[in-house]
Amino acid sequence: MGRLLITIRNRIWSAICAWDEFWFKPMAPTTLGVIRILSGLMLLYTHAVWGLGLDAFFGANGWQDPLLIRSQAVSGSTGISFWWYVQPEYYQLVHWCCMALLLMFTIGMMTRVTACAAFIITVSYATRALNANFGLDQINGFLTLYLALAPCGDALSFDAWWARRQARRKGLPVSEPIPRASTRLATRLIQVHLCLLYFFAGVSKLKGEAWWNGDAVWMAVANKEYQSQDLTWLAWHPWVSHLLTHMTVLWEMTFFIAVWNRAWRPLVLAIGIGVHLGIGSCLGLWTFGLIMLVPYLSFISPETMYSVLVWVRAIRPVQVLSPVEANPVETVSWWPQYKHIKFTGWPFAACDRLDINAPRLHLVCDDSNLCGGLLTDLTSAGFHCQTSPDIADLCTALEHHPVDVLLLIAHDEDTSDDIIDFRRILLQMGAATPASVVVLLDGETHDLRHSNAHICLYRQPLFEQLRRSVLLALCERTATEEEADQLRQRAGVVTAPSLNWTNP
Repeated sequence: MGRLLITIRNRIWSAICAWDEFWFKPMAPTTLGVIRILSGLMLLYTHAVWGLGLDAFFGANGWQDPLLIRSQAVSGSTGISFWWYVQPEYYQLVHWCCMALLLMFTIGMMTRVTACAAFIITVSYATRALNANFGLDQINGFLTLYLALAPCGDALSFDAWWARRQARRKGLPVSEPIPRASTRLATRLIQVHLCLLYFFAGVSKLKGEAWWNGDAVWMAVANKEYQSQDLTWLAWHPWVSHLLTHMTVLWEMTFFIAVWNRAWRPLVLAIGIGVHLGIGSCLGLWTFGLIMLVPYLSFISPETMYSVLVWVRAIRPVQVLSPVEANPVETVSWWPQYKHIKFTGWPFAACDRLDINAPRLHLVCDDSNLCGGLLTDLTSAGFHCQTSPDIADLCTALEHHPVDVLLLIAHDEDTSDDIIDFRRILLQMGAATPASVVVLLDGETHDLRHSNAHICLYRQPLFEQLRRSVLLALCERTATEEEADQLRQRAGVVTAPSLNWTNP
């Protein structure tokens, strides 16, 4: 009964940790910076088009006079729009002020302010000209809303460039943007909103007979008002349009499930790219087709986006100061920058005196179920524990929180490479670093240099072997031989059963 309660508690705790990590794990802003730039460019284009007919769109005697809009409003509300309060003689002045703010948002100038302004501007234009409001304006609206919640100007922006320039002038260290929880939150909101958008688009299609009998795609490409490419040859091959029609509905209604599977995600997004580029090229709706691809970027990790930008030479790699030149607290917290540096000193918070009765242990493990079980057993064994899902998150934590021992668990080749690179830094620094135990579950042995303070375990060790290895590694970080003897004595005591390393 006791083990059942522990299992239930671990499962609940793992679920809570997974939920928190999904929404709030700190994230670098590189991807949001790219989304901000592309969204800003589309905003500049669409609002320039609005500007071609300000009187026609917003004037009292235009295409959509106030009486018409109010008669169409739901519950008597016409929505948020400053255009209700602007006099016709000031239309041009207000419009160009809005264009200036959108340009500042695009280049990332005063981004915290201009991101909020971009959302207000987008909503104001769209809700005042209600009958000219299409899918493009709705996508612009939700992108600007979520970008306003995050520090999207911390990367690829004038603000970031200016901060680096001022730091260099003052002789201060230059670092990459700090990963923040708000960046992850905004990214997830974009992803979830996109999933909901596709799902309800698919559900709404089920109300149309043409989507049931397979004629919907044919009716779209045969419509002269939208026809950019002559696809009337499909009339001789009706099975093609029928297949495309049914596959479109299936893809939209399953997008919110399939896109979260890492194996399926490239295929799901590739289909979406094909769909929206097809809408642009065949139906002439290029602005809608392109803006729908911008949220897709939210599924690209900041590390991958950074590598792509460097590869296409859109940015230059930031030269990171070594710990000799920079204060350790101000060093870069982005792991890809760390692992290429040959350190001359421990770049994180200095390790203070070890308390052998409650050693501080930091666990790195990307399996939430395994992590929950380990936390319970390690805490029961007398360790004061913290966790990180990967080395990048560990680097951020170590900048401010010293630890006595690191327990690094690698499930696959990618995590093994990062952990081995980090272990190489530990070996370079000697006694200045925490002790460590590396567990390589992928079975690869690697060519790892032995050290009593940095132990390697392979395959699936029993918890007792794991606990003993941690204590023996800590022996090398004690202040006295007496403390080391006490740890060796504890290492010989069996306290916990074997551990299940596989996912349930």
